[in-house]
Amino acid sequence: MQARAKWWLYIGLALAFGVVVGVWLHQSHTGAPSYQDKHVRTWVMEAYAGTNVSAAFAAMGSSAVPVLVELLQKQELPWRRQVRLLAPKLPRHLREVLFGRASETPTLVKLRCGAARCLGILGPQAESAAGQLAQAMRDPEPAVRSDAVSALARLGKVAVPHLTLALQEKDPHVRQAAAFFLGRMGQEAAPAVPGLALALQDKEAAVRVAATMALQGIGPRAGAAAPALIESLQDPDPSVRSFASSSLSAIGTPNVLALVNLINHGDLDAQRAATQALVQNYRALRLTAAIFRKLAQSKEPASRELALETLGILRADDEATLNTLSAGLRDPDPKVRLAAAKALPCISWKAQAALPALAVCLEDQSPAVRAAAKEALDQIQKVNR
Repeated sequence: MQARAKWWLYIGLALAFGVVVGVWLHQSHTGAPSYQDKHVRTWVMEAYAGTNVSAAFAAMGSSAVPVLVELLQKQELPWRRQVRLLAPKLPRHLREVLFGRASETPTLVKLRCGAARCLGILGPQAESAAGQLAQAMRDPEPAVRSDAVSALARLGKVAVPHLTLALQEKDPHVRQAAAFFLGRMGQEAAPAVPGLALALQDKEAAVRVAATMALQGIGPRAGAAAPALIESLQDPDPSVRSFASSSLSAIGTPNVLALVNLINHGDLDAQRAATQALVQNYRALRLTAAIFRKLAQSKEPASRELALETLGILRADDEATLNTLSAGLRDPDPKVRLAAAKALPCISWKAQAALPALAVCLEDQSPAVRAAAKEALDQIQKVNR
């Protein structure tokens, strides 16, 4: 009898527990936000599948945020993840028993990715989830990290400090994405300028490029990064040098003295990048014609060619520049002579003194120099008739 009584007690307790759990589940579902009779979890899975769920979350609004945060934090057991990572090495039958199809993304990963995307859809309404999205940028799954950084950027200015810290994450893709989205935020991301300046020294070229583009997007409020951008004009990656030059132009008048130092003492790549930075700021260029006249005396033909080309762009019509261009017509290197011949028509209204030197170039050994000299003569004589 006692054994039977114990069994009935156990059955009663089990039934009571089932009732309590059922009531709790019913209440939790009753209070949870929904749209078209679908709960948040269902919409999250649809978001992961690529369905447009904007209308659903526009209707549910910020009430969906707590549920999304909960889904964003759902992690599989560590041992199960380790086994899943080893799945390709397991026998096919065991792999299918444990995980189903090997190529299928685990449900919890789908939920975390989908939750991050839905928080991004809510935008500023999900500001309270900024910290959780920042934590998700360190998720063990790369797909979740990617969706988290993208969603965080859509929350508005509250995301700036988190994206700035993300510039130091271990994952280079997260660092690159953080810089990219900071640039998309424009002047709103100005507090991130010091962090972006440090990112210009990142070991990954893609991150450095993204940082230069971000500073360009921030514009004049990124002035504190000008010294770091000028250093980036000597970056071994040509894309970094090019975007650094564009960023300096977007920021405004660059540190002319630092650029002049690069022109005087840098290698040819640095000279080109620094020159481009100055060319994009015409007002600064007009003040630096003397620097390029000095560069025209360089021992390196390529540097002399660069100097004469730039003087033509400057359209500096002072006597010293005219003398430098005229001297360039007698340079032993044909590329330098060609640069001088092409530059003179840019100041045709003052270039009459160069006509004798151009006439000599009509008999130059280089066909290109002869053609450029003839064109220059025609242009100068036409303007001064």
